[in-house]
Formats: sequence, C-alpha cells, structure tokens
Amino acid sequence: MAGKYENKLDYLSLRQGCLQPMYVTKIKFSHYIVGVSYRGQSFISKEHQTHELAREDAACQAYRFYKS
Repeated sequence: MAGKYENKLDYLSLRQGCLQPMYVTKIKFSHYIVGVSYRGQSFISKEHQTHELAREDAACQAYRFYKS
C-alpha cells in the first residue's frame, strides 16, 4: 500500500488541511495503529510495522469514504 495513495494523502492533508491525527498507538513491539479525524468522522488503521504505513492506511480510508 505504501506510495499507492501518496497523491490522495497530499490532497487530503495538504490541500484541505482537514486530516487531523487523533492518536498513535504502538503495540506488539513495533506495530502501530493510527487514528485520524476527517470532517467529523474517525478512521482507524489496521496494524502496520511503521507509523507512516499506519497513517497512510487511516488517511486512505478517509479518502475512499469521502470519494465514494
């Protein structure tokens, strides 16, 4: 998934400035879960090995939700 939604993440977080991080949780040694808030909705990532992948997953969910 890494890089696949890079432009979409830029669109959400940089162009509109609406993608707000809620929390980052480190679990199972080096696995991360990230939650983000976008236009009043919350999106939570699955477990990922890096913080960047977890953030991208959560932001990707927000993008797909609002573009569908």
